[in-house]
Amino acid sequence: MKLSSPIHVLKSKAKKLKNEQSLSMTQALDQIAKQEGFNSWSLLVSKKDELLPQKYSQILNFFNNGDLVLIGARPSKGKTNFTMGPFVQAIEQK
Repeated sequence: MKLSSPIHVLKSKAKKLKNEQSLSMTQALDQIAKQEGFNSWSLLVSKKDELLPQKYSQILNFFNNGDLVLIGARPSKGKTNFTMGPFVQAIEQK
């Protein structure tokens, strides 16, 4: 299962929904969670780590078309090695 947007974007949608429909934030969050296929916001948040890619080969499938990806870390932490895998994968898929 994949979320339609990152958690922070879903929270923003809930805030907008709260203001538009005069709901409590809890009700708005639960409504957004139901749209994403979860019974409640707390269940969505508890499962968020399972929704992230678990294997190196799943990274490309995690992104949406047009996403901009920034990779950042301290020097000599493996940014180049890490990004070469998805880069080669993307070239092979084209």
